[in-house]
Amino acid sequence: MSYYRLLLIPYNFYSRAASAINTRMFARLVSSIILILSYGLFLPVNSPALAQSTSTPEEKVQVRKIIFHGNDHIPAKEIKEIMHTKEKSWNIFKKAPYSEMILEEDLKKIEKFFKSRGFYHAKVENVRVREKDNEVVIEIWIKEGPPTIIKEITWNIKNHFPENLKERLQNTISVKVGDIFTTEGYRNIKKSLVGFLLEHGYPKSEVNTKAVLSKTANTAKIFIDLRTGPLCYIGDIKIVGNRKVSTKTILNEIVIHKGDVYRESKIRESQRRLFNSQLFTEVKVDVEGLDSDTVHLPVKISVCEGKKQTIKVGVGYGTEDNFRGQLTWSHRNFLGGARRLSLTAKGSSLERKVEMNFKQPHFIDPKMNFTFNSGYAYEDHEGFENQKYFNYFRLNKALTSWLQGYIGYNFEVNEVLNIDVSKMDEFKNDKENENYYISSIESGLNFIKVDKLTDPSKGARFTGYVEYCSKLFGSDIDYIKIDLESRFYLPVIPDYLVLATRFRWGNLDSFESSRKIPIFKRFFSGGSYSVRGYPYERLGPLDEDGDPIGGNSLVEGSAELRFPLFDSLKGVAFSDFGNVYEDSLSIDFSELRYTIGSGLRYMTPIGPIRVDVAYQLNPPDHFPYSRYRVHASIGQAF
Repeated sequence: MSYYRLLLIPYNFYSRAASAINTRMFARLVSSIILILSYGLFLPVNSPALAQSTSTPEEKVQVRKIIFHGNDHIPAKEIKEIMHTKEKSWNIFKKAPYSEMILEEDLKKIEKFFKSRGFYHAKVENVRVREKDNEVVIEIWIKEGPPTIIKEITWNIKNHFPENLKERLQNTISVKVGDIFTTEGYRNIKKSLVGFLLEHGYPKSEVNTKAVLSKTANTAKIFIDLRTGPLCYIGDIKIVGNRKVSTKTILNEIVIHKGDVYRESKIRESQRRLFNSQLFTEVKVDVEGLDSDTVHLPVKISVCEGKKQTIKVGVGYGTEDNFRGQLTWSHRNFLGGARRLSLTAKGSSLERKVEMNFKQPHFIDPKMNFTFNSGYAYEDHEGFENQKYFNYFRLNKALTSWLQGYIGYNFEVNEVLNIDVSKMDEFKNDKENENYYISSIESGLNFIKVDKLTDPSKGARFTGYVEYCSKLFGSDIDYIKIDLESRFYLPVIPDYLVLATRFRWGNLDSFESSRKIPIFKRFFSGGSYSVRGYPYERLGPLDEDGDPIGGNSLVEGSAELRFPLFDSLKGVAFSDFGNVYEDSLSIDFSELRYTIGSGLRYMTPIGPIRVDVAYQLNPPDHFPYSRYRVHASIGQAF
């Protein structure tokens, strides 16, 4: 069956269904319209007009649109968020049923909502519900009335409090004289002040607030009574529950020390660090002495140790690597001091790898760690194979909670296999079945600030990598390699529509103009995590047999709309572009290849199961592969 006939199947189905519905519903539709119009003629002007649906239970009336009039200060979007009655959305699987009873409750909620926003005289004056074609349009007229304005904020700060902090304390609250008085703003006063005091050494403070409202004058007076208490410090730190993990190791991990000014954020950060060390299954930090007169507060840290040695088994599937498996043994406190040692063996149709990883935390600096990786890998690429022995040394430092930097040294012994080095000039420096030594230094940055790691809907990620390889370090070739990638996630419609974008740029440059960079260091593009309309690694320069030879310049980009369908199933629509160019810094945007497609995501605790279908819009001339590609894997494309 041709693609054209396949496309006609849903078209014919929906056409016949629509025809049947129109025939069956015509009489009901006419009578419904007459009933609605005649019902409206006998309604009082200031009475809510709520529609009575004439539809049968299986033909539930849907809410097409909700329109507000008179809401000059509060956007319609915010009002709709507090209503149980919802509009139909672009999601065909999400219903928006109309209920007269629920709408009546929503009208009461709207009046309460306006009062909470400072409009204490607000009323819903009229409602009109119009039904057509089994859908209703709801119009709501609101009279806001005058807002209640904050006329005065009176402070009463007791106990000695530094003058340099007093102004900052008063600027902490978001409400100001002249603002509209809102319930949320008033409640946040105490929350903001307590948070500020906890962060500046005053955990024994007391904050009381009072609001006096005049509904006749439409004004509000706010009174803030604040007892700061004494400036407090961290006292003795006691560790309980540790049996095999030394107290010194725990003290090295936390960021509080005896004599420090009390800061709530450091208490929470210490607890987070201990838990993230994976040495403990439970961590509890208690601050004692808050009810006593002491200003040196003892801190009790209770821990429950987890297993030091673990074995993990993982399996997966992807269109390119087929079935993959991984076995990892880890020791989380190797030789004490929270040192970590792991041995990993993994395999797929693309790679077989055995690797040892050692991590030394708190190396030189509390925020720095040292890692050493050593192992063997056999890589099966399109057009060649490569086996390598590697040793990587890195110094990693947490610059902030979301930014990490590293610098390191790499030493590799590579051997290119199953490549015909005589058939193309590009391979004249590739040495088949001979060892190829790579000695380089590297540096990079990793920025991660997203709401969820496996399925982000808000935030950004950035990776930057620079590798400098030189004969001065004992390498067989000189080159510099740069690889940059950024990803952004924007909630276009919160909880419904997410826009995800990705851009990658890479460049390889040899310091010897007559020498080609070996194929195993070049850039390749195409595949389920790249430009999805193209086969794995086959976008870019190809040899006479259609096998990829890679290039020295790369550019890629993607834009993807992600939206829910129903339950755990999500849909995506995407467009990818990119290409690989033979020479360094030789990107030609007129030669970019574009693809479009759509896919499904089934959400699981370990990440989404992904299926994508992509189509090439402008493939190269005489490209020997299909314009359609289907990809399946676990995890988002980016």
